[in-house]
Amino acid sequence: MTKQKPRIAFYDFACCEGCQLMVLNLEERLLDLLAQVEVVAWREAMSGAQEECDIAYVEGSITRKQDIPRLQKIREHAKYVVALGACAATACVNAIKNLHPMAVALEDVYGKDAHFFEDTIPAQPIDHFIDVDAYVYGCPIDREEFLKVTTQLLMGTKPEVPDYPLCV
Repeated sequence: MTKQKPRIAFYDFACCEGCQLMVLNLEERLLDLLAQVEVVAWREAMSGAQEECDIAYVEGSITRKQDIPRLQKIREHAKYVVALGACAATACVNAIKNLHPMAVALEDVYGKDAHFFEDTIPAQPIDHFIDVDAYVYGCPIDREEFLKVTTQLLMGTKPEVPDYPLCV
């Protein structure tokens, strides 16, 4: 009987999905990674999805009430959850709307159609709603850091957070 490969999944919420594109831009090194894992969900690269996974990479901040149960379900079905990028880790650019009353932010963005977006909530990082096991910071992420965190999780070790700024 062959051993099952670790399963990884990518999910997105309010973001540009640039962090997932950085993973796709690993090119040949992505092929090396894919030889070691089974991708079970990744809208940017495949259709279809399975719920159970070993590592769930979550990109984007939570900005709608309806996203909270989906995020919680991802947490329930993943051994590890990684906040992928600044939006997932800090709410990043999406948090600008938090500086204004929600009604004003909705009116500024959607104008007369603001009433269609009443489920909007202040933007929050994913760790506001679920436990997160690791973070890959940046906007977009650094590909080397993504590989390092992934390797550490696959080896069953706690990822080390760099003690230097990303711009180094």
